[in-house]
Amino acid sequence: MSRTGARDKARKQLTETLTILSEAVAILGKSRSLIERIETQDAAQYLADLEAFCSRPFPAQVDQHPDNQAVDTFAAAMKTKLAAARAKGRHGWSESWVQDKQLAELMVGHIPKGNAGNFEDIANFAMMLHQRGADPTELTSAFNKAKLGPNLMARVEHALDILTRQTTAQPTNHQSEPVAWDVLSSRGSWCKTVRGRETAKAAEQRGFTIEPLFRRAQLVIANVDERATNLAPDLVPAEDGVELVKAVKP
Repeated sequence: MSRTGARDKARKQLTETLTILSEAVAILGKSRSLIERIETQDAAQYLADLEAFCSRPFPAQVDQHPDNQAVDTFAAAMKTKLAAARAKGRHGWSESWVQDKQLAELMVGHIPKGNAGNFEDIANFAMMLHQRGADPTELTSAFNKAKLGPNLMARVEHALDILTRQTTAQPTNHQSEPVAWDVLSSRGSWCKTVRGRETAKAAEQRGFTIEPLFRRAQLVIANVDERATNLAPDLVPAEDGVELVKAVKP
């Protein structure tokens, strides 16, 4: 815990202790009228001790910075919203099968809403992304997706998947690191191509079949060599590539 966090926690604990102590003194004060009816030496001594105790000055409440007070108040409202969501069965944001981009899209989707409690919803999604260590660019992608619309963005993502599949392959030797993974259904049909290892693992845990994809390094090199040995008549190999030879008329 940071030094600032520890100091804030100590302030909060002290404030709560003072609140409990004040309530205890109030209850003791109410008992005075009951004890006064008992005419004994012990009762008289108790009343004297009670009077002395209640006359002591109490320490003032901790003077927190207004920013800290505002954060504490807002955090309490966030907790209330989270508790209400859990009661409806909405939980699991920290699980591995949840994607950061899903939370980012939910957060961006809440921004234009004007319902009561929307501030808390937006803040809770921000808290989830922060606690998961998400890349802030997830918000940029979610915002762009919201501007493009779900249909157009789906087409863009599908095009990226196709591009990934075209530039990757499954070599016989798996010495290199995968650059993407195919997600297949239980029947073996292709669902999508993902580029994150954690996303692939999460899909595998949910029963999908995962097939790693590797970059076509050998195929690209072969194509380059073939183009270099089959140059057009007006091209000749150069030290750093090829150069154009001007045609000379006979």
